Amino acid sequence: MESTKYYLNKSSVQFPTLLPTVKSDPKRKLKLELNLSSKSITTLKTPKTGYSDQSATPKVALFKDNKLKPTSKLMPYKSQMKTISIKPIDKTEILKFPISSEELILASPNIESWAINELKAYNQVHYFYKASKYAPNDFDNDKGEYKIQFGDDIFYRYEILEILGKGSFGQVIKVQDHMKKKPLALKIIKNRQRYTEQAHIEIELLKLLNEMDPECKLNIVRLEENFTFRGHVMIAFELLGLNLYELLKRNSFRGLSIALIKRISYQILQSLSLLAKNYIIHCDLKPENILLSDSNLMSVKLIDFGSSCYANQRVYTYIQSRFYRAPEVILGIPYTNAIDIWSFGCILVELYTGIPIFPAKSEEDLIWLIQEVIGIPPVGFLAQGSRSCLFFKKNPDEKGKVAENLKKIPGNRSIRCILKGADEDFIQLIEGCLQWEPKNRITAVNALRSMWFHEKSECNAKTTARRCKISIEDITKHTPQLQKFIAHRTNTLK
Repeated sequence: MESTKYYLNKSSVQFPTLLPTVKSDPKRKLKLELNLSSKSITTLKTPKTGYSDQSATPKVALFKDNKLKPTSKLMPYKSQMKTISIKPIDKTEILKFPISSEELILASPNIESWAINELKAYNQVHYFYKASKYAPNDFDNDKGEYKIQFGDDIFYRYEILEILGKGSFGQVIKVQDHMKKKPLALKIIKNRQRYTEQAHIEIELLKLLNEMDPECKLNIVRLEENFTFRGHVMIAFELLGLNLYELLKRNSFRGLSIALIKRISYQILQSLSLLAKNYIIHCDLKPENILLSDSNLMSVKLIDFGSSCYANQRVYTYIQSRFYRAPEVILGIPYTNAIDIWSFGCILVELYTGIPIFPAKSEEDLIWLIQEVIGIPPVGFLAQGSRSCLFFKKNPDEKGKVAENLKKIPGNRSIRCILKGADEDFIQLIEGCLQWEPKNRITAVNALRSMWFHEKSECNAKTTARRCKISIEDITKHTPQLQKFIAHRTNTLK
């Protein structure tokens, strides 16, 4: 059997195809070579592809589809990429406060000239609002109130957050102190001479009271800062919580528990005793000016000394809110610290019943309501008043007696009737506050010694006839920390 020989091309490529065997011919040389001519290459079959056109470039078939019909319109191509607008870098956004006013002016070339002149008076800037829209020297409205812009800067330190309240004096707003890193209440006084002078008295009194109570045990609001900015006196206070009127409102004006009334009233008397010791009259004691403390929801603090004065330096004659106005103020009799005790007695009744004891529509109506509760005023007391003749006249039939008002029967609605079911010591305390003559009213120091504050809690629970409930959902929407307060009330009413 003859051996089979294999021959390869000179190329280094090795082909797997086997060549057939050939018989050896001695007369000629056997040459088995692969036919690699150009003609043979063209006749080779190429591998099949998925395209009908077997061209060297398969992608060409994509453009040779005879089924496609020409269109008359060319649809534009819409890119999915959004255009990006490049804004110039605002250097005020990358500044780290506090900085000097010179650095701020250099970093903010768009600051108006009047603001630059104002900034030069400040060594350090703790907060700056670049979008302020004030015009030069146009910071007030027609009433002299400062124009509030949320987010704006005050004193280049405080950021305006929200408005807390308004009054005849001006406005109170919530601000963020960027120097001390905490929220505060800022009182902005109207740009009027009368209110400016009274604001300076308020600052003086608060500084004195805070010095007398360095440990904050006598429940006077703390004065943080005071300054003048753009013609307005501004006073920064600690930020407190809900006032007593709002608390009663959220309780549907049903009154509070005896335990809570006792705690609140004792703290108010502590404040009034401090005022009396320093011969200071608050002149506007009412539930709206007694606020719960955020740090301790079982404590209250006395605020708003805008109408306050020294006992020997009475400034105004028309003072106090009407529901809590003392008789001597109505009748034009010189007043003392006893007007605060009268207001305190009215507040105690309101905390118990949920509604004011004297909801008068006018001063004349107020006199009638007071007579209905505590009777006819003494003749000697009326003789001291410069305005007594506006409300009372002598009976021509009985010399020396005051004519009774026909609309209200004096003494027909006594305090005991209003406080039906209340503790006897509690009634006596209120009766000591609501007296016609100031000299007959109980003092704050003596009121603190009342047996009502020192008797056992078990006795209080037995003599408490009312069962009031405060809506947890309603109150916690305003101040979440009041859950502690609600829990305490729930335990005392069980």
